[in-house]
Amino acid sequence: DMAIRQIKKAKKAGNLTDSDVDRLLGTAINANSQSAARFLLSIRNPKSKISLSESGALRYAASLGRLEMMRMLIRKNVDFYATGYGDDAFETAFFTGQINAANLLVDSGLDISRYKDKKRRDKLFSYAVSAGRRESLELLKRNSFDFNFRYENGDTLLANIIQTNASDKLAEIAVLFGSNPCNVNAKGETAKQLVERVHAKNIEYSRPKYISLYEGEFSCKSPRSSD
Repeated sequence: DMAIRQIKKAKKAGNLTDSDVDRLLGTAINANSQSAARFLLSIRNPKSKISLSESGALRYAASLGRLEMMRMLIRKNVDFYATGYGDDAFETAFFTGQINAANLLVDSGLDISRYKDKKRRDKLFSYAVSAGRRESLELLKRNSFDFNFRYENGDTLLANIIQTNASDKLAEIAVLFGSNPCNVNAKGETAKQLVERVHAKNIEYSRPKYISLYEGEFSCKSPRSSD
């Protein structure tokens, strides 16, 4: 197409630097132009000062859910764990709610055990809640993440869901996957007690959505500290 012809012309004239190729690759990923991306990858200088992994192309493709772009990059053996702004491609996919991209990385050989240390686990669960994606929690459950944990500040997963006013569906599935509503948060409150407190402070905040869980998933007679 015209874009590829222009790139070829610039390359032939010696007007295409390594940084130009990476910039254009980002543009191709954004536009989901697979032909342009494929051509740019074919002419990219393997001795560039910035490696393909370091270029952030995989993270960018993951952030947009560009699965075929990701497959192209994976075939080029990019490093799954190269980071930018503190996140690698898997974490970026979680942050943006692109769970198909996260699943692709897992299916392509990503070592999920790397994300089970406290810091990375907390990050993934926080991203899942902020993105509001049930599928994020499902991915974590399939890969044997513990839902009955505490964040660094002492809060439980349910406390995080409630305090951020996230979907009650997330709360339901968190309980289904092992979050114990009897576990108390950093203030010593069960999930039900936390809902009552935030609802009393701001009646528009939690609305009736969590209240409907009282006699079901949030029912708790024996508050206790989680591990």
